[in-house]
Amino acid sequence: MARLSLGHLIYVACIAAGIVVGGSLAGGLARLLFVQVPLDAPSSLPVGSLPDLASRLKLWGTFAALGGTLTALQNLESGILGRSFGVAATQLLLILSAFTGAHLAYVALRYLAGSPPGP
Repeated sequence: MARLSLGHLIYVACIAAGIVVGGSLAGGLARLLFVQVPLDAPSSLPVGSLPDLASRLKLWGTFAALGGTLTALQNLESGILGRSFGVAATQLLLILSAFTGAHLAYVALRYLAGSPPGP
């Protein structure tokens, strides 16, 4: 397996963040145009609000940034069971990078939507 660079970790994190932000904005626009529910009280996190959509898309952004979870998990398993800990560490770093990018996008959308900080 090729060496993992910081640039590749940032690339994976940005893909995950882009999926969360783009999906949340598209879903929020659809809610605004087609659902007759007023956008009030951002702290209550109504279903379909930007923070709600971002929290639902966080895991999908992580999976998509990895190119599908099955391959990443198979590589992680083969690295651990095959005692090739370099491969396992690489996969763990990629998973952590993707999740970090998705979570940072979620936190940014919560902040921009005016929701109180939370998990």
